Amino acid sequence: MFPPVRREQAVDGHQERPRLDTPAFEEVLRAPDRVFDDPGFLAFPVLFEEESHVVDDLDVFERARGFPAVLQLVGVIHRGRVRGGLRRGNVSLCTFRLTIRDHVVAGGESAVSERLGSTYRRRVLGRTLRRLREATGMSLDEAGRTVRISKPKLSRIENGQHPSYNDFMALLDRYGVITNDYPYYVRMYDRAKEKGWWHAFGVDDRGFVPVEAEASVIRTYELGFIPGILQSERYMRATYAGARVPFRGHSLENQVTVRLRRKRRLFEEPLLTVHAIIDESAMRRPRCDREQLEHLLELADLSNVVVQVVPLSAGSHSGLYSNFAVVSFPDPAEPDLAYVEYGFGSVEVERVEEVRAARLVFDHLAGLALDEQASVALIERMIAEM
Repeated sequence: MFPPVRREQAVDGHQERPRLDTPAFEEVLRAPDRVFDDPGFLAFPVLFEEESHVVDDLDVFERARGFPAVLQLVGVIHRGRVRGGLRRGNVSLCTFRLTIRDHVVAGGESAVSERLGSTYRRRVLGRTLRRLREATGMSLDEAGRTVRISKPKLSRIENGQHPSYNDFMALLDRYGVITNDYPYYVRMYDRAKEKGWWHAFGVDDRGFVPVEAEASVIRTYELGFIPGILQSERYMRATYAGARVPFRGHSLENQVTVRLRRKRRLFEEPLLTVHAIIDESAMRRPRCDREQLEHLLELADLSNVVVQVVPLSAGSHSGLYSNFAVVSFPDPAEPDLAYVEYGFGSVEVERVEEVRAARLVFDHLAGLALDEQASVALIERMIAEM
């Protein structure tokens, strides 16, 4: 029987922190690969070569890659001090918050930092540090050795993990950046650290909102819904009401406010370009009323919005598998990514060949769909039929 998690209120009065009961520690060590039945939490021991090894959350993430979930570190033990778990010899027991396939990132090494919600600005900062390092001719090992930053950690920083201020300044010094240029890089560091506007509404950096906020072009295909950024407020509310766990009260208002604010990108600089391909079945559903269809036509009239409809007559096609989006960014050095959303989670895909495949599927669907004029004509006929 795997031991239960006991929750204790944090000292600062914020969220509860999970703890393991001390008597169960030996049993945990005998079953390191098992997870708790307690919803939402997972614990297992992590072995280190040295007792004094100072753990950071990404060190543990690398040891936990096999889990089909996002593991948000709650606490670890190191140097004999309890921080969210127990320590015995050279074994640290780490307790994690587990969200089953809520937001899994595909993409190899860079995926680890993405799980912590790294944003476009953090990746820009990481690429800047990489360019500075490469300009000196130093390897990751050479760059990190004298400033006590391990090769894996420096690699993660260059792939989007936000470094501590001390590590950041140490790297600038290591790369020979003159002090007169420090303000430019510090401003970049501060911008990467800023929280997005969506945090004020209870939305974190996982999911599509922060991706969309930094994008310049979004190509999206929707099978069952009108794309979020093209929805009317009434349609939004009906969608949230129909969720498995419906949003209500303050939570519902926050979600609606966030979605309405996202729509500003269609009208305010820098303008977001949206190419939306929508399956006709999504527009035939009861919640897609006259107001939503008219709203869709209004937005389709914008120069930065393209709406195409895949008619029911198209029959079987590759878009019937799922919704997805291909996202491009204003910085040419920032690669496109694909975003797949399904009923119980979402996946960001960064591997070049998979993103390229997603783009090919999108282009295929665009060719299969009615063109812009024919799509508008179909929507107008649907309105007339109501």
